[in-house]
Amino acid sequence: GEALGLQRAAMIEAADQVGLFIHGLPPRPVPGLMPRPAWNIDTLTSREPRLGDRADAERGAQAVVRLAPFATGQAAAVVRGHVLGVSAADTPFDLVARVARQAPWGLARLGRRRGAIVVRALADDPGYDAADLARRVGEAGYAVLAFVVAARDPQEPLPLAVLASEAGGLSLLAIRLAD
Repeated sequence: GEALGLQRAAMIEAADQVGLFIHGLPPRPVPGLMPRPAWNIDTLTSREPRLGDRADAERGAQAVVRLAPFATGQAAAVVRGHVLGVSAADTPFDLVARVARQAPWGLARLGRRRGAIVVRALADDPGYDAADLARRVGEAGYAVLAFVVAARDPQEPLPLAVLASEAGGLSLLAIRLAD
């Protein structure tokens, strides 16, 4: 199984007390000194995201990019600057289902979409039905579906272009990491 440890210092201290080493725990990053990842954002649909929804997509991208070295955080849900959920060992589909039940700030009653679901595209992922993911994101009331992709991978835009034609009503973004 997999686990995400939130209280790193307490976890290391407890392991030290019983003489254990925690494999897979990378060296501690210095808080506040992690630079914002460099990226370019392309809108792949005719619908441009609202400024707040675009900011939500960027916040979600920061979350999934910064969690990548820990082999977790394939997707994040962000509304009005608040990270509502991050997938740990679950799929982006599971995350969308989980946050759809939360209905923050009465999203369903507002009658308009808000926020972003951000997915880190994995090169070794055998693929999932991206059109189905877009449909579920739209049904959950989100305005943006964004994929974080490597800038130099020529194969990545192909599934995204197909998704753009299927997204109906969503703003679809490709957040391309700089080299």
